[in-house]
Amino acid sequence: MKVEHRHLLLEGWIDRHQDSIKLESLVKQLCKVIKAQVLGGPLSYYCDQPPNNMGWTCFLAIKQSHIIIHTWMDYVLMKEQLQIDIYSCKDFKVEDVLKFLKKKEVYDIKYKLIDREKDLKNA
Repeated sequence: MKVEHRHLLLEGWIDRHQDSIKLESLVKQLCKVIKAQVLGGPLSYYCDQPPNNMGWTCFLAIKQSHIIIHTWMDYVLMKEQLQIDIYSCKDFKVEDVLKFLKKKEVYDIKYKLIDREKDLKNA
């Protein structure tokens, strides 16, 4: 089996406030979407540093690497920003992740897929 080095970075918005229970459920479901196996977690932490650093970080260690979600509530727009980081040494379909997130009512999704075998430069 060829080892992949796929790093998917996503940004999106959701109209519902997220908490540790929702985020931990979300990372476990994402793990199933990319057909990975849980190694440890999920673990969630809340950062409360007003005015611009208030939100959740949720981490799931997978046998193939990790899934991390960071959130920030925009109290002016009354919606929450999600930053999602999926790194896997196993191939997965970006389309499956996007479809899943849209079903979860995440919108205005932007993403970048980095192939760490090809896309990183020497220092």
